[in-house]
Amino acid sequence: MLALGWLALGGTFGLFVTRLFSPIPVDGTSIAITWTLVLGLLAVGIVKASGPAARFADAIEVGAALLAVLTIGRLGASALATQRDAGASAEAAEAWEDARQPARPDIYLVVLDMRASVGWMASEYGYDQSRFLDSLRALGFSIPTAAYANYTHTQLALPSLLNGRLLEDDSTTATVEGSAVYDLVGESSLWPTVHERGYRIAFFPTPYPATRELPESDLDLPAPSTRRIPWAETLVAHSPFALSPELRCHVFECEESILAPFPFESASALEWKFKMLATLPDSAGPVFAFLHVLSPHEPYLYADDCSHRTPWWPLDEVDSDEQDALRRAYGAQARCVDSLTLGAVSEILRRSEIPPVIVITSDHGHGRIGRDVLRGITFELDELPPARLAERLRVFTAVHLPRGAAAIPDTISLVELMPLVRRAAWGDTVNVHREAPSYWSPFHRMHDFVPVPRSQLDEPPLTDRP
Repeated sequence: MLALGWLALGGTFGLFVTRLFSPIPVDGTSIAITWTLVLGLLAVGIVKASGPAARFADAIEVGAALLAVLTIGRLGASALATQRDAGASAEAAEAWEDARQPARPDIYLVVLDMRASVGWMASEYGYDQSRFLDSLRALGFSIPTAAYANYTHTQLALPSLLNGRLLEDDSTTATVEGSAVYDLVGESSLWPTVHERGYRIAFFPTPYPATRELPESDLDLPAPSTRRIPWAETLVAHSPFALSPELRCHVFECEESILAPFPFESASALEWKFKMLATLPDSAGPVFAFLHVLSPHEPYLYADDCSHRTPWWPLDEVDSDEQDALRRAYGAQARCVDSLTLGAVSEILRRSEIPPVIVITSDHGHGRIGRDVLRGITFELDELPPARLAERLRVFTAVHLPRGAAAIPDTISLVELMPLVRRAAWGDTVNVHREAPSYWSPFHRMHDFVPVPRSQLDEPPLTDRP
């Protein structure tokens, strides 16, 4: 019974304490003793209960057992999912070889999660991006003056970006709600088209549900056989031990496990992916690479000098006392991720015999919209300061197209990117949705779309920037 309590109710304990108190380091021994005593008292009450109380106690016991089974089942399902075989069959490999004529450019789609636009990055986070931007332009990238997100949240932004259509304009996505939205990336109509064009799909799985796996992928980096579910760390991170970083990370070697809304990658894993991305040019025929970078989104993994820091995920975006530290951490992380991105695309361009197509974009800006980050509760629209709304729906975008391709518009939204890429790389005659709207929706009701006029999404004037 005590074991069931630890497994099934530990996360409840952590959420309860986090809601009442700021998460502060607590002695691990005290946590273990206190929580075991609480469960012990509950167990004694269940054993000694009689009459109506006994029926209530039985219900608690059955509920705890059910929660434990569900927890084990979800972990087991995740573990099985990571064992999906990567690579294509011999028949598919022959098809790639047959489709290599005429030669076509490699395509790289790099999505930097929650990367603020140039203006907001400078104004709010003190990051002078001039060297980064000048370097991209010198490599042949076009950087639109104004780029807009179409949706507030990643699981909506990514499929609309890939499909080149707003979700409500596509019959396969218009009615999808709930957890099914996380499957939309894998179900995108883009992937069969990429294969039809003779491309291999190189995919970089993440711990984030929407980009955890891609059924159409031909190459997973890292390969499924090398990935693992950190069982002990996962259980500990959602138990009372989550309040004791020192004990948690010493006993379970869980340096990267902190109290967080969802799992995340270490800085080392992130850097490895950029290195692998740079090795793909001309490796075995045309490649379409999709890298969803879970950064500069929280947690903050980099110090000011881009060394690895103790991960920090601020769970309170309302507390003004943390805003300065949050701004510094986010600005530093964005600068370090930009450096990794620039290094990778520079190497890709150097290695490529055929000038590639490269899209670097964010899915949405920052905006600090979380009211209760751990539980996924954001501000309502009427509670959100106008500047934070504008910051959330303005994005960074840079595009490298083959010479002679049509220019990228100076004002653009994310749903325009892939149609423009398909025109440039393959000559496809696909519709480009110009002036597509930007929608606000709270995370806990993410399909309650409210259109936001672009007149409300201006960036700070240049005089306000460092």
